[in-house]
Amino acid sequence: MKYTEQKRFEFLFSIDHSMRLLLAVITLFFSSIYTYANTDGGIQLQGFIKNESGYVVDKIEIAIFKGGILICEGKSDRDGKYSVTLPEDGKYHIIVGNGNNNYYTINDTNIQILPLKVFRKDFTLYINKQELQHKTTRLLEAHDHLVKNPMNIYYKGIFFNRFPRNMDEMLLFFSPRIPYFNLKKESEKVITKYVDTKMVSDTSYFFRHCAIIMGYTEQVDIKCLKYYSARMNGMIFTNTKGFFDVLHTYNNNDMRFLLNLTVKGFTRIQLDESFEKLGAYIPRVYAIYKEVDKQLGIK
Repeated sequence: MKYTEQKRFEFLFSIDHSMRLLLAVITLFFSSIYTYANTDGGIQLQGFIKNESGYVVDKIEIAIFKGGILICEGKSDRDGKYSVTLPEDGKYHIIVGNGNNNYYTINDTNIQILPLKVFRKDFTLYINKQELQHKTTRLLEAHDHLVKNPMNIYYKGIFFNRFPRNMDEMLLFFSPRIPYFNLKKESEKVITKYVDTKMVSDTSYFFRHCAIIMGYTEQVDIKCLKYYSARMNGMIFTNTKGFFDVLHTYNNNDMRFLLNLTVKGFTRIQLDESFEKLGAYIPRVYAIYKEVDKQLGIK
């Protein structure tokens, strides 16, 4: 009797032990699925690209190599975010910022990518302070030449060409957060001269303006952007057709973004005197303007 009870106990214990072991294996299996992705669809390498002052940097190229072969490449978006797909885990050679002389290129030959569904890797770009000083000094020189020779067409062209071409350069040239030599003290006079002096056609101004404000994010904190935008809105008000012509070259999402930032700077009366009169000029632009106008609810 005792022998039978003992065997029964040993049998039940062995079942219990086997079940616990099976449960542990199942838990480990599903845990590994959660942590480590099935990489048949690739590994999403994602992150943000910022500069040393904390500003996100858009349109920065990132190239991924393995064994000397280019695997994939991409660019950061308006918010500094990039996303590329890698075929597998392992060590990669990553180059960030190649071709952008405002920053020193990141060239890291030993980045270990783990077999995760999404692997995050942020990058910090360091400002090329010599290049920044060179560019801002030349812009200030062009400004001073134009002040002394306000009718000189040659100086007008030089000044326009040396002015920032995107939001990243606006921040590098004028932001007090940049720890190196730039035009933070001269920002108001340089920007005022840029907008108030008729140097090129309105169309050229509008293309440059759109390229700048396309890089706008909530972190943009330079005060000079307000009076720059206010002066550009004055030009848009007097030549809304020309602005529509430029907007027409953008896709709907980008156009919506540009109009949202622009319309905010107008009163209801100004909108009625400019944008509202162009319903039949370029219907696609006007339709998106009306959508933005309704959303903002300007009275």
